[in-house]
Amino acid sequence: MAAAPRRAGRPRNPVPRERLLDVARDAFAELGYAGASMNEIAGRAGIRKSSLFHHFANKDALYLEAVGATLAPLGVEVVAAATGDGDFGARLDRLGEAVSGYLGANPQAARLLVREVLDRGPFVVGDGRGAVEALLVTIRDFLAAGMSDGAILRQDAEHLTLSIIAVHLFYFAAQPLAEPLVGADLFTQDAVAMRMSAVSRQIRALVGVPVLQ
Repeated sequence: MAAAPRRAGRPRNPVPRERLLDVARDAFAELGYAGASMNEIAGRAGIRKSSLFHHFANKDALYLEAVGATLAPLGVEVVAAATGDGDFGARLDRLGEAVSGYLGANPQAARLLVREVLDRGPFVVGDGRGAVEALLVTIRDFLAAGMSDGAILRQDAEHLTLSIIAVHLFYFAAQPLAEPLVGADLFTQDAVAMRMSAVSRQIRALVGVPVLQ
C-alpha cells in the first residue's frame, strides 16, 4: 500500500519544540541575537530552515521564547523564596541554592541572560521588559522587607538587588575566566554544590545575616 501523502508544511522528521529551544538557547548564548541566524540554528538542530519556521514564525519569535523560557524558572524561585515559610535567612538560602542550582544545570542560561542585557536585545527592551522589571522589583521588595523587619542591614535595596544578581550570573556566564581560577568544570554536580554553599555564605555576609558554620 502506498504511504499517505505528507501534509504540506509539516516536517518529515519533526524535532520536539523543547529540543529546538535548547539548540536556540545554545546558539544565542554563544553568538548573540545578531550572530545566530535561523540557518545556524536549523543546522545545529539537524533540520532545514523551513522546518524551523514550521515551529516559529521568525527569529524574533524564537529568540523571545528562548529567553523567556530561560528567565521564567528564576522568577518562580524568587517568588517562592519571597513568599515561603521560614525566617529571612532560610528563605535567602533557599533562593540562592535554587538559582545556583538552576544556572548550574543549564550551562547556557547565565551567558544568554547576561548577553541579552549587555546587548539590549529584543527581549529586555521589548515584550520581555515587564517580566524583567517584575523580577527585579520582587527581589528588591523581598530585601526591603528584610530590612524593615530588622533581619538584614539597612542599605540601598536597589543596589543590593543588582549586586546579588551579579553574584549569581557572572560566575556561570564567565566560565572561561572562572574555571582556571576554580580549577574545575563549573557545571559538574560537585562544582555546583560547592558554588551553592559558597554563594549562601557570601550573600549572608553581604546582607548582614550571620554566616552558618
